[in-house]
Amino acid sequence: MKKEIFLLLTVTLLLFGCSKQEESKKEVKTEKKVQIDIDKLKEEYLKLNTTEYIEKYIQKVIKNGSKGHGFLEEMPGNIVDEKTAKLISYYVVELTGRKSTHPKEAKTSQIFYTSNCGSCHGENGKGIKNSAPDLTKKHYLGIEDRRKEIERLLKK
Repeated sequence: MKKEIFLLLTVTLLLFGCSKQEESKKEVKTEKKVQIDIDKLKEEYLKLNTTEYIEKYIQKVIKNGSKGHGFLEEMPGNIVDEKTAKLISYYVVELTGRKSTHPKEAKTSQIFYTSNCGSCHGENGKGIKNSAPDLTKKHYLGIEDRRKEIERLLKK
């Protein structure tokens, strides 16, 4: 009976010790993941004002839509296919005074912008008061919100 209790106690302690080691390993993995995320946030922060980032941001908005920026109208997602979204993003970037990463495509993409975006944002991209944002600004609301969020996360 004493041997059985001793054996049961030994097995319990071994299992408990192993589970503690596994928890410890999980904590280490979590800490590494947080570090990787912080590194990614820092990397993203440095790219926020690059033309490439802004083009991808515009493409993402076209794909997913936009809401919650205080305008009367919310922009629905998936209004055009992925290829057309890229072409529109190249044109819209040039409305801000930047040079697109694809300048040839940007010059020929106005028609896609006008037919899909112009009714809300205006043919010149200046937006319609309280209804749709001005796309000629260098700092889009969503990117500014992302910048503030990254700064908040990095301060933690």
